[in-house]
Amino acid sequence: MGKLIRERLEIVGDVGKLKVNSGISVKDEERIKKVCKNFAENSGLCLNDAKKIYSPLIEYCIKMEEKIQKENSKK
Repeated sequence: MGKLIRERLEIVGDVGKLKVNSGISVKDEERIKKVCKNFAENSGLCLNDAKKIYSPLIEYCIKMEEKIQKENSKK
């Protein structure tokens, strides 16, 4: 379970890094697919269930990314 939590924190951590480096994006489809696939494999869930669990977190990260980008563009 520690690995699964660490993967989630990596995604959220990427949002924080946007304040420093706007080149990092949590909208990276390949990264999202890889994280969902790893979560499914490690948890024993099917890929669709893993996506359902991760979707709210990913949506939150995307909203935060957009908010940070808007704030950065105002500066």
